[in-house]
Amino acid sequence: MSEEAALDEPSDEHPDAMETLAEICAHADVAISYVASLTTNTTSEMEDAVGGEGVMLPLVLMLVSLVFAVRGGRLIRPSCVVASAAIGFWVVWDMLHMFVGMAQGDASTEGLPCEARLIGGLVVALILGTVAFCVMKVGLFLLGACAGGGSVYLFLEAFPSLDSGPSFVGPGDLDTGRSLLAWGIALLAGLIGGLLVRCNSKKVLELITAVIGGFGFAHAVHGLMAVGGGEMPGPGYLAVAIAIAAPGLWLQRRARLKAKEPKREKRESNGRAR
Repeated sequence: MSEEAALDEPSDEHPDAMETLAEICAHADVAISYVASLTTNTTSEMEDAVGGEGVMLPLVLMLVSLVFAVRGGRLIRPSCVVASAAIGFWVVWDMLHMFVGMAQGDASTEGLPCEARLIGGLVVALILGTVAFCVMKVGLFLLGACAGGGSVYLFLEAFPSLDSGPSFVGPGDLDTGRSLLAWGIALLAGLIGGLLVRCNSKKVLELITAVIGGFGFAHAVHGLMAVGGGEMPGPGYLAVAIAIAAPGLWLQRRARLKAKEPKREKRESNGRAR
C-alpha cells in the first residue's frame, strides 16, 4: 500500500472529533442521569456504562452545594452565575430535548441528539451565566427561580405519590413524567422565588441559597448511592436536604450578625463620645 493511500485511510488509533464528542456526550448523559433522577441506579440498563464520571459529578455537586449552603448569601454574584448557568443547561438538556421529541410526534424518537444537547446546553449556560454576571437583577431573578421552581420539582421527584394528577402526555405518547398541575406549581414557585430574591434582601438570599445547597447536596448523595447500586427513599432525601440547609442558614445568619458587631460597637462608641 502506498504512503498516500495509508494517509487517506482513517486511523483506529486516532478517532475523529465527532467520535470523541459522542463518547464524551455518552459519559455526560450517564453521569447526569445518575444525579438528576431519583429512580436511576446501577441496576438499570446503564450498568455497563458507569465510569469515573458517575462519581466525580456528584462530588463536584456536593462541594458546590456546601458552598451555597454556608456562604451563598455572601457570594451573591457567583451564586447567581452558577444558578443561571444551571438553568440554561437544564433548559436545553432536558426541556428543549423533551419538546423536540413531542414536536416530532413519534414515540420511538429520542428528541435532540446527545451532541446537540451537550453543546447547546453549554452554550446557553455560558450565555445566561454571563448575563447574570453583568446584569445583577437578572441573576437574582434566576437564582430565586432556581430555588423556588427547582425545590418544588425535586420535592415531587422525591415524593411522586403527591403528584396524583394524570401525567401530561404530549404528541407521540411522550410522557413528561409530571401532571400539568405539578408543572404549573413548579413554574409559579419559580416565578415567586425570582420576584422575592430581586428585592436583594440578605435574609431572603440566605434562605434561598441554603435551600439550593440542601437540595443539591441531597441529590449528590443520591448520585453516589445510585452509582453503588443503592436507592435513596424520598424521606431520606428530604432529611439530607434539611440537614444541610438548616445549619447552612444558621451559619449564614450568624456570619451576617457577627459582621455587624463592629459597626454597632462603633456607633455606640460614637454615641457615648457625644
